[in-house]
Parts: sequence; structure tokens; C-alpha cells
Amino acid sequence: TGRVPPNRDPEIPKNREICLGRRYSDSHRLKIINNEFASFSGGRNDSIQAAMARDEEDPANWWLCFRASTPNLQQLALKLLSQPATSSCCERNWSTYSQIHNIKRNKLTNRRAEDLVYIHSNLCLLSRTSDDY
Repeated sequence: TGRVPPNRDPEIPKNREICLGRRYSDSHRLKIINNEFASFSGGRNDSIQAAMARDEEDPANWWLCFRASTPNLQQLALKLLSQPATSSCCERNWSTYSQIHNIKRNKLTNRRAEDLVYIHSNLCLLSRTSDDY
């Protein structure tokens, strides 16, 4: 059905390069990060304990315990893993949906209501680009 395994998906390395390029503007530091990523993704310097704990350990704890050989990549991973997960975007979307598809408008089809939510959300985003925002 068009699904590609992550190791064969060309979008993943392309987007990783974009992300790392934005994060590290210094070419020397970017080269260090890329070398550490190559070491990490190749599984070099992994102990048996690290390989076994990879599936069982909390990701942040795993990075703290087993990736001292890639300190820059470890720092980036811990920064990304420490971001709290939030559903506020979903809550906002559901709120908009409930405003559009209420008792007075219950004859709307789901597709029509979803289209209206999409339009409303994009209009809100567009309004942020105006000078009056």
C-alpha cells in the first residue's frame, strides 16, 4: 500500500539533514554530529547490554547510560526526548470541529465538517502573517 520501511525511505535522511542543518549552522559541529550519527546508526561501539536495553529501557535513560561515545548526539537526543508531549493542537481542532458541527448544523456530512475545520484552521494561520496580527 505504498508504505516503505524507515531504512529505505528517502524522506527520512533528507529531513534529518534539513533538521540538523537548521540546528547546527557551524559546519564543523555539523560534521561531528553527522559522524556521531553514522557511528550510532551503524551500531558501532554498542555493547551487548546497550543492544539488549534498547528495547526495554526508557529512551532518555538509554541515551544517558549507553551513548557516552557520541556526546553531541546524546545531547541532542536528550533535548528532543525531554520535550513534553501535548495534545493542545488536537484539542484546538476538536473545539473548532464542535463549533462547526453543533446541534443546529447536525445535517453536515463528516467530510463537509472536516473541510470547514481545515479552512478555518488555515485561515487562522494565514491571519498570523498579516501586519495587523
